[in-house]
Amino acid sequence: GFRLAVKSITLPSNQSDSFEILVPARALQELARVIGDLHEDIRLAVNSTASHVRFQAANVELISRLIDGAFPDFRKIIPTSHTSRAIVSTKDLQSTVKVASYFARDANNIVRLSAKPAEPNQPARMIVAGRSPELGESQAEIEVGIEGEGTQIAFNAKYLADALGAIDTPKVVLETTSPSRPGVLRPAGDESYTHVIMPMHVNR
Repeated sequence: GFRLAVKSITLPSNQSDSFEILVPARALQELARVIGDLHEDIRLAVNSTASHVRFQAANVELISRLIDGAFPDFRKIIPTSHTSRAIVSTKDLQSTVKVASYFARDANNIVRLSAKPAEPNQPARMIVAGRSPELGESQAEIEVGIEGEGTQIAFNAKYLADALGAIDTPKVVLETTSPSRPGVLRPAGDESYTHVIMPMHVNR
């Protein structure tokens, strides 16, 4: 499976000419480590030959070599429509995915999500499940708001946990079309961050 994360940041209106660069992931991980919880602006500059980039913030300066080439058009990967939209507590989904992943670690690390619309005398709910031949099965129900149809989909537990770990809003949105099409996770009320995860195939 694959995953894709996209974050859009509004830049100051006085920014110079636009540009597109590929920065090694290790360099950005190191930048995130050294700036920590710094709340100052980060200045970014590319040299004249577009071979290096410099990040500056407070007393921090990091220079990295750039990667040649062009990044694939990620916009073609992000689904533009959905048949189910589930809104759930980020904290509740994180905790239930953590438990389910423990059971799923010996079974390709697959966690199943099943969102069921409200029925008479039964509120809408999401079931988070993980299964292991040795440990058995874990199932947990959490409250959910559903727009459109219900959904059943399975994800790599680590990919799902990583996506949720990057979301800091109280609620998270899961948009799906079918069990075989990519799912989209977004912070509720924040369109600047999008996380796409390709689902796992499950023999039912």
